[in-house]
Amino acid sequence: MRTDLTDGFLKLYSRAKGTRRRLRANVRGEKGHLDAKTYGELLQDISDTQLGLERYRQEAERGAERKMLPRSVCEKLETMEHYLGELVTEYESTRPSEGIDIPMTDLFKLADFIERSPRTYFHSRFVEPYHHAVKAIDEALAEDLPKQKTS
Repeated sequence: MRTDLTDGFLKLYSRAKGTRRRLRANVRGEKGHLDAKTYGELLQDISDTQLGLERYRQEAERGAERKMLPRSVCEKLETMEHYLGELVTEYESTRPSEGIDIPMTDLFKLADFIERSPRTYFHSRFVEPYHHAVKAIDEALAEDLPKQKTS
């Protein structure tokens, strides 16, 4: 369970980072504008990733109830899931018509998501929780190794 969780979780993390790069690459102009169609397509990827994180969080909660995973894994997954959910909510509330360029100044959460800085919410609410969760899963696996050898 823990290995499957880690592998699936890594795929979702990588997918979100890939979407982030595509969004950043599509911001145009000196002040930064994003085409509404591209925004919609890429935010659908973020929405799908968020739903995937929700599923893994639920799986981690079952693992925590069975004492197979630390509760912190669930908390970190929830932080990541909520962060992506805020991006989706921003999209839903600003959803412009296709053919329109959206100024990045109207997309505060998206601007944070694509910013190249370690001092963003993207880092504190997505990257760092990911690394903490993976570390906690790895530590739980390591604790099981001596038990497995003596069984």
